[in-house]
Amino acid sequence: MQQHNLLTYQHYLLEELYFHCEWQLSWQEDWHCIELVLQFEFENNNDIQLNLGQADETVLYECKVLFVDPQAAHFYTPNVIQRFVVDKTKGIPTGEVTAIFKYLKQKTSQAQAEWYDFIHDDSIDHFEITWQEQDYQIIKERLVQTNQYNQQALFLPIVD
Repeated sequence: MQQHNLLTYQHYLLEELYFHCEWQLSWQEDWHCIELVLQFEFENNNDIQLNLGQADETVLYECKVLFVDPQAAHFYTPNVIQRFVVDKTKGIPTGEVTAIFKYLKQKTSQAQAEWYDFIHDDSIDHFEITWQEQDYQIIKERLVQTNQYNQQALFLPIVD
């Protein structure tokens, strides 16, 4: 039986959906993990000091989403907003991955406005892109309701 490659499908989605940021998708063989890095370049025209007294005009912000083998899910890497466990025998449904990437596209399109609010509103004390499970579930449910949720399993790349 042919196994469908999760990494290939994710790359396809990244090319098809326009993400409002730079991205990098890579297979981390040592971790048995696919790592999606989303990197944003935000303007800091007000020269607000953000880190250790620095007031750069441009701020790079990075967050990650991981797709991991259950036995390798224990490792730590910074800036992870969500981890998805991909079972070796069951994989992960294509519809699940589609919902994840549609949700991430939505998050990336909102990031600039959220940054603007952070820079201009003194009541907001920090900036962070976070995973909102309820918002994700709405997108997933919409795919199910419109018969666009594909159950075909996708798998992590095979390690020799």
